[in-house]
Amino acid sequence: MSNVTASPIVASRNESQSAKPRTEVIDRSVFEDMRKYIGSDMFRIPGYMHPVDALCYAAVLSYQRASGLSGSVAEVGVFFGRSFFLMAKSLKPGEKAFAADLFEAGAQVDGESLQMRRFRETASRLGIEIDPACLIAGPSQALKSSDILAAIGRVRFFSIDGGHAIEQVEADAALASEVIAEHGMLVFDDFGNPEWPEVSLAVFDFLRGKNGAYVPVAITRSKLYVCRSELHSTYSAAFAGSDWMRGFAAKETSMLGSRLLWFHHPIGERIVFEALVKVGLGRLALALQTRR
Repeated sequence: MSNVTASPIVASRNESQSAKPRTEVIDRSVFEDMRKYIGSDMFRIPGYMHPVDALCYAAVLSYQRASGLSGSVAEVGVFFGRSFFLMAKSLKPGEKAFAADLFEAGAQVDGESLQMRRFRETASRLGIEIDPACLIAGPSQALKSSDILAAIGRVRFFSIDGGHAIEQVEADAALASEVIAEHGMLVFDDFGNPEWPEVSLAVFDFLRGKNGAYVPVAITRSKLYVCRSELHSTYSAAFAGSDWMRGFAAKETSMLGSRLLWFHHPIGERIVFEALVKVGLGRLALALQTRR
């Protein structure tokens, strides 16, 4: 995970099909695109996103798309793009993806880091168009909500994986809350990670400071999923009823008075999943994991 960042990258998906929200995923091509990414492309990209979180992202993004909950997506701390490109693949026509990172990793060639070059190459390989004019590296604390709103409008899914110091997480959380749509989801990476204890402190401070306006709805070993309180039951049902999550026995716990779904991916299942993907059997890995 990169030490946060802020270079906006605007990406868009070009789709001609209009959709009718009937099921969890509006059209088959988008579903297949996301499934291929999770079962193959994702693990070619350096990063830390685990299979359970990829499926959690897919569950929320698919639900939003199928339910007509519009808006763009954004991530602070994209690193090489493992989670960002999954988010970008869920976009409907007119929606955009915003990425932010320092983009300093690796050797510099002609003023561009290895990280930036790899990010651009991956976007090209995946067919995700990036506007070069919107690719600006820098600390996320320098970003303003007006920058994001001007670039992509309101955000329906905001992933926060930037700096891990308490003041950095607080700044990123405040930024996200200023641009998130009424029906949006915030995701905090490294919540509960003992290596980065200030992340958890900052998230608790953010939630308490909002006086119940935002509540946690789901948790994994790596991430905390947060939505507005009035949508808690909606997103709980979306997680629980998602085909993407069928292979996980969600346990119920609570946090700050809010019911919380805990999705646990046993290490043995995770090893099998990633091993199958690495030998080109990603479709089988997903079929086994989601019981499709």
